[in-house]
Amino acid sequence: MVMFLTISVHGAYGHVNIALQSLPIIQKTLQGIQDRLNGLEGLRLEIQSEREALNENLWGADGIGPKLEHVAQQAEGTSEDVDSIYRENQSLRLEVDLLKAIVIKLDRKVDEKQERGSRFMASGAAVKTYGEVRNLYKLYKKICSLPKHAQANHRILVYRFRDKDRKLIEGSMDDGEFGAGRNLLKRMEERGYENFACVLTRWYSGEHLGIARFGQMREGVDQVSQKLGK
Repeated sequence: MVMFLTISVHGAYGHVNIALQSLPIIQKTLQGIQDRLNGLEGLRLEIQSEREALNENLWGADGIGPKLEHVAQQAEGTSEDVDSIYRENQSLRLEVDLLKAIVIKLDRKVDEKQERGSRFMASGAAVKTYGEVRNLYKLYKKICSLPKHAQANHRILVYRFRDKDRKLIEGSMDDGEFGAGRNLLKRMEERGYENFACVLTRWYSGEHLGIARFGQMREGVDQVSQKLGK
């Protein structure tokens, strides 16, 4: 499960308001999952029906040779259907985990950093694969469609993790904030942070901060690491 943490300041009213704004996203995603589950159930019943029909027809009076060949062909198709169900179930499980992460995020009390009018918010999740990094950013883009987040100027993605072979994988995306990803990766390397991804969001006030903006972002990465125990 992808645990999603956000570092931001809201009062009780703000938490309730953001949660209410998120309901349409959650409801739409749940409806999509339900539709796909209905499709999987139909496919499962079709496979079961084919198996029962094959079992009944196999021992008829028309000769077993042609029927065995037919069984082999049907088994091949059934195997592909089962593989399809397995892949779809994996995808659905991931989407449910993402929805859980949204709910966890909305229920968490957090801090927001400010510097001369600019606001900074750090969000992160434990990751061990590229797929989990992509899903984190996909989830965050959904949240950023909410009115509060839609006006953000930059959403910097940075990640660093070890794959199953213990190979170090790292990368970043500046989203228009030149040098931010490289700067934050250096922070993660210096502190030995691994196995999580972080999204730093900035609302620009109009006043240039220079390198001071990176200080706020680095603190955000540190806080996410502490929350995740990384």
